[in-house]
Amino acid sequence: AIVVGGELAATCVSARENAYCAEAGVQTAPAFRRRGFGRQVTASWGSAIAKSGRVAFYSHAQTNVASRGIAVSLGLSWFLDAAGYL
Repeated sequence: AIVVGGELAATCVSARENAYCAEAGVQTAPAFRRRGFGRQVTASWGSAIAKSGRVAFYSHAQTNVASRGIAVSLGLSWFLDAAGYL
C-alpha cells in the first residue's frame, strides 16, 4: 500500500491465490490516480509473489484503460483472452 498524507492512495493485494500462483487486485483512490501509485504497488506485489516462488497474474477488463496502462507500463505479456458468463 501507499499512504500519502495519512490517506490510503493505492493498494495491491492477491484477489485470488493458491500455492502456485496469485492474481493481482489493484485499487487507486480517485484523488491519487495518474501519479504512478498503482504501478508501484503492483510492481511491489508482483515482486513479493515471485520471491515466494509463485507465478503472478495480472488481469483486467478490456474497457479498463487505466488497468491496461499499468500492465503496459510494467511490460507484462498478454497470454489469453477470457470471457465470463453469469
